Amino acid sequence: MVAGKAIVSTVDKGVMNVSLKTLMTRISAEFDRFVVTRTAVFGSFTRDTMLPAVIDPQTDVDVLVVFRERGQKPAVYIEKLRQFAALHYPSSSIISGNGTLHLKLVHARVELVPALEGINGLQIPGKGTLPAWVATDPEAAARELQEKDAAHQGLILPLVRLAKYWNALSDYPFASFELEQRVVGHRFAFVTKSLKAYFFDFMRSLPAAVTAGPVKAERIRVMRRTLDEIDQLLLGGKPEAALMKLEALLPFPEKLLHHR
Repeated sequence: MVAGKAIVSTVDKGVMNVSLKTLMTRISAEFDRFVVTRTAVFGSFTRDTMLPAVIDPQTDVDVLVVFRERGQKPAVYIEKLRQFAALHYPSSSIISGNGTLHLKLVHARVELVPALEGINGLQIPGKGTLPAWVATDPEAAARELQEKDAAHQGLILPLVRLAKYWNALSDYPFASFELEQRVVGHRFAFVTKSLKAYFFDFMRSLPAAVTAGPVKAERIRVMRRTLDEIDQLLLGGKPEAALMKLEALLPFPEKLLHHR
């Protein structure tokens, strides 16, 4: 039930697309084609792995802004986007950090990502307070995810959303895209073709050692123990108790009941 509801609805996507179209039109008007070559929506919004904001307050839509001029550090382009946002969205929350600009619109949170495009492909800012350019290929990432989903009977996309939901409930031990990449790279060898089996197998593979701090590491260990307890209850013929444990791990929020 959670997997079916933890997805941005077609209606909500349509509303968000209106805001996104207005945003990109304003960018094109502000920066002519000799400054910005193109804009594009990418990331989890286009891959159907974005969670509704009602269950993940950090969810946002990534928008690429590809600049023609090259040779500058990311901070130069981030400042151009900040000035644009301050002019056209003066009442919105504008937060700059980690090589991007966060903009809170009426219907969506947006992350403006400056980018450069050359013979070696697309580059965006890396992480950190003084980010450097790093290579990226959004189309390849989306293609790999879709191919993985097709190869596993449509279980991968709902698995990603469930993993992201647990991640949000657990104060984000992992970055959203990192979690997706871990799912894509995971080998589901000898795993029963079911969402429950895939979820248990993948979640048990998450390493506690790479998390930022002991609190988040403990949340991963608790999750693993809970999965073990659920399996023991199922083996012991106690499906109701197992379901209660699972619902405690992934509680179905009341605010999703009326989410379209």
